[in-house]
Amino acid sequence: YPGGAIGLDSPEPLLQTARNTVSALSEMEHAQKRLAEKKDDVWSGGGAWSATNLGCLFFVAAVRVGFDPQIILDELRDKFTRHGLPNGFLDNNPHGIEILSTVPNTLQEMMLLSHEGVLRFFRVWPRETLPNARFFGLRAYGGFVVDASLEGGEVRSVRVLSTDGGSLVFENPWDAPASVNGQPYNGRVIEIKTEVGRYYEIVKG
Repeated sequence: YPGGAIGLDSPEPLLQTARNTVSALSEMEHAQKRLAEKKDDVWSGGGAWSATNLGCLFFVAAVRVGFDPQIILDELRDKFTRHGLPNGFLDNNPHGIEILSTVPNTLQEMMLLSHEGVLRFFRVWPRETLPNARFFGLRAYGGFVVDASLEGGEVRSVRVLSTDGGSLVFENPWDAPASVNGQPYNGRVIEIKTEVGRYYEIVKG
């Protein structure tokens, strides 16, 4: 779930193909919607963002390949404005928990990616329109629990709890050194050994 073989570490030509696929399926869906409106038909949805059963996969897959985050968020808002309930569940939904997961899973992946073994903070988040954001207690692959904040479109602070004592690998969110518990590190991707139950504070500089 949801096709984790492709991610931001994949070769750029493969990533571009994946993003083109999301774009093509999205346009096909919108064309079907426009055609139904022309004929005064009731459009039942399907195909991509509005798919009743597979939408929960499509949104997260789009995030994981780095598709335009503003489009992802706009489509999520539109889907649940049209067909959703206040708790984020789809109205008249016979499918169950996979559909209930669409909103929280999409938002979590937009704020925290980790399926490739690398933690990425707000990597696929619409920073221009939502420059301030924060999350607490999100679980990441590798046995980590993460809090992080975005202020003015820039990651300000990150706190990671190691629950398993494995290596913490994260993408440096700044064009500058990162500091972990006061120790400076350089590089785009930083790896450190962790201890079970210890917190790691990541800041710029």
